[in-house]
Amino acid sequence: MQYEILLGTGYEKFKMNSDSGELITAASLDREAQEIFSIKGSPLRSSTAQFCVTVLDENDHSPLFAETWYQISVTADREEGSVILDLSASDKDANLNGELMYSLIDDTYGAFAIDTVAGSIITTKALDRETKSQYTFRAVAMFCGVTVLIQDVNDNGPKFEQSYYKASVFATDLDSWLNGEIEYSVLSGNENATFLIDSALVVQAADKGNPRLSATSIVRIQVLDVNDSAPVVQPLSEVEVPENALPGFLVTQVSASDADSRRALQFGFIYDNSPEMKFAIDQHSDVIVVEPLDFEETSVYTLCIIVSDSVHQTEADLTILVLDLNDNPPVNLPEFIFMDATVLTLSAIDRDSEHNGTISYKILSSSEGFSIDHKNGSLFAMEPFMQLENISILHLLIEATDGGSPPLSAVTSIEVHIEDVNNCAPGFTKVLYNLSVSEDASVGEGVLLFSAIGCNWTRENTFIEYSIIGNNAENLFSVETSIMGSETSYKLVGSLVLSSALDRETATSYQLVLLASDCGTPSLNSTATVLITVLDVNDNPPVLSSPEYHVHVKESIPIGSHITEVSAKDYDAGSNAEITYAIISGNERGHFCLDGRTGSINLMKMLDYEDTTKFTLVIQATDGGTDLKNTAFAIVLVSILDDNDYAPLFLFPTLSCTISENLPTFSFMCSVCALDFDKGSYGHLTYSIQSSCLARHEAGRDHDMFFIDPLIGDIHTKQMFDYENQNRYCLIIQAKDKGDSLATTRVQNGAGQLIGRVTASDSDCGLDRVVHYSLLKPSPFFSVNQVSGNIYLTQTVHRRKNDTLKLLIRAHSPKIMTRFTICTVFSDPTVSAHSLTVSVSISLMMFLLLAISFITLTLRLKQKDMMNACVKKNPVASSAADVNSVREDKDCQKIQITESGMLPMGARAKWLSLAGLGEEKDDDVSCKHSDPSGHGYAEGEARENEEIK
Repeated sequence: MQYEILLGTGYEKFKMNSDSGELITAASLDREAQEIFSIKGSPLRSSTAQFCVTVLDENDHSPLFAETWYQISVTADREEGSVILDLSASDKDANLNGELMYSLIDDTYGAFAIDTVAGSIITTKALDRETKSQYTFRAVAMFCGVTVLIQDVNDNGPKFEQSYYKASVFATDLDSWLNGEIEYSVLSGNENATFLIDSALVVQAADKGNPRLSATSIVRIQVLDVNDSAPVVQPLSEVEVPENALPGFLVTQVSASDADSRRALQFGFIYDNSPEMKFAIDQHSDVIVVEPLDFEETSVYTLCIIVSDSVHQTEADLTILVLDLNDNPPVNLPEFIFMDATVLTLSAIDRDSEHNGTISYKILSSSEGFSIDHKNGSLFAMEPFMQLENISILHLLIEATDGGSPPLSAVTSIEVHIEDVNNCAPGFTKVLYNLSVSEDASVGEGVLLFSAIGCNWTRENTFIEYSIIGNNAENLFSVETSIMGSETSYKLVGSLVLSSALDRETATSYQLVLLASDCGTPSLNSTATVLITVLDVNDNPPVLSSPEYHVHVKESIPIGSHITEVSAKDYDAGSNAEITYAIISGNERGHFCLDGRTGSINLMKMLDYEDTTKFTLVIQATDGGTDLKNTAFAIVLVSILDDNDYAPLFLFPTLSCTISENLPTFSFMCSVCALDFDKGSYGHLTYSIQSSCLARHEAGRDHDMFFIDPLIGDIHTKQMFDYENQNRYCLIIQAKDKGDSLATTRVQNGAGQLIGRVTASDSDCGLDRVVHYSLLKPSPFFSVNQVSGNIYLTQTVHRRKNDTLKLLIRAHSPKIMTRFTICTVFSDPTVSAHSLTVSVSISLMMFLLLAISFITLTLRLKQKDMMNACVKKNPVASSAADVNSVREDKDCQKIQITESGMLPMGARAKWLSLAGLGEEKDDDVSCKHSDPSGHGYAEGEARENEEIK
């Protein structure tokens, strides 16, 4: 078989062994130029193979600053901690090789420091231009010069260079222009211009600035130090540094001293001997790493350190040992490697020539699964490593022997790591899980433990992740993973956890699909089904179909009749959903019974609308929970409908009413009222006039002369009545309920008889001139017409002989709170004309009439004289308060009105007071004041004025 490269990106940098198919590099690679190569290799006739070559990064690029030299200026009053410059460097390497750290390697005199990550240079103390006006130091990523110029602030006065002088005095002022010009003078200590060697002179130096600043100095004789001693470096021991030390790592600190006073020492390397700038030393004598180290490249460094006091210098050597780390990976082989595949090619070097330099190779250790080419050192795999029963690391000893005599050999160890191929999917211990969970299970509670097992052995291929992939749309469940096992083995166990509260009424069961996936490439997985049954908890109260039930029943329904039925449902299951019903209120008299299972309400006692019109029953529905019972309540409103079980009833079979003659149409006569003990609509009565109760020839059409209010029973007239025409009426009044039950009563009526008249006048104008008449006290026997002043007898008065009846009539204006006057009318006890019996002849009648006329004329003449005297002594009051002050003179004769009849037996005086009448014995009075002629009139005189007469 022959192998060759057909095509690919950058394939010219590779070549392939035509016999073995081994792909090797043909030119140096640069990851920063191209990181991935895709090459297709193929035997001539059989098949093709695609290779993807990824170039691993080597730290072959140094960091680069944007500039090689920075120069900045800052003011001397810059605060400590201020950022003066942000350095930025870049490195084309990747990952850790491209991460940069910054440091300062020259003496900054404690004035500056650098942020090792961000590269920001900050001040670490207050700057003073007069102490040092310029700083030059290097920053590490790549040595880069930085110069910081401090701008002058006029904040210093003159300062002597020395505190003590032996002979001459010289002062300097670091300010510029006039601020720096100095004048000298002796302030004290040189009186009379005499100078002694032991004397002390005070010298002042003042500048010409504004304001002027000055300084003083004392001149004394003093011995000055001379730099005549070299620095001394303490012995340096070997230092070990791991090869993975990052730039900035502190290696050691060099300790040096100088016998001269206050000598600042400077540290550095002799750069000619410095090995590729891997290390640096700062002004604090710290030796640090500035570039990555590699044990395989250089394991020992010897640094020549120089310490100087600016005149003398001292050298010392520092040895640094680089510690090896396991940073080179072993040979990795796939688990299913093909037979005779090349694992690697060993190469040994022998400097001898010819036969002595010929090298042969063999495997010293167990060679099961491997073979080696004795000539070129190629190591081959003989069989798939699946047969090695999960052995992941193999150690081989390879011997290289030359052809000399005696032969010489060398042995090397090869560690071969077998790469696990992810060819075994994890499998659940059960394919189907059945479990039951109570619906009141707490959130976060684990409901199931499960696990899956795989046959691979590497961590990636055996690390199993669990998840829910089906029927968990509401995220009620989640999976948590934990590790169970011993020190030598472990197993990843999944726990099915409740994430949200369950509700059996929403879902009675769940069917979840679990997924177990490993982390291999490609990832393999398997599934299992979890059937979860949710157990019921009595967490729902019964729900009644309605909070209120309204029922209407007749009071006559028989016992045992069905009234209504309440119903409730419970969303729980089993016994928790079994509901019982009970009446807890409103059935104290036992009218109803309730079936505890069906909720049916039936009648147990007869109903009576007149006794109770409504029942309010409180129904309780209780579920069948064991530990906790839930309840619900409803109200049943039973309204009793009335039956017409009572007929209307008049209390009296006959009712007497009176009405005066000459009253206007629609005048009120009286009112009738019937009783009906039904309380509903059957208790509402309507009234009507049916017919007259008098004989047909006597009644005429009495019932057409009146009308009655059908709802309240008020009887009114349809016309004006005349006593002389007809003085007696009789009506049959009917009361009827809505059930057509009837009741009747008789109403008898007689019209009023005109018995006299009073008149009054008023001298005012307008409405005040109008005079109205009314009885001062209501009377059942008399009435007065409000406009005309006619006095009517409304019913028969029975009285004894020689009794006199008194009636008080008030004359007033229609206005409220007006003036009025009172007139007294008396009734004569003589027999009326209606009671006389004509039993004598016409002659006797004429005789009697002449005698009566004579006597009457005589009496009236006497009455006139007495009335005139009475008016002069007793004027009439003009207000209501004066009514009681009206006195009646016994000698005053009154006009009498005659009426026949007798008073009933009993308290005659009391009956008369209720009727509004009094008793007098005088005759023929038609007004309180009358003249002897017998013609009556009304006249009143007020004390204040005489408006009403």
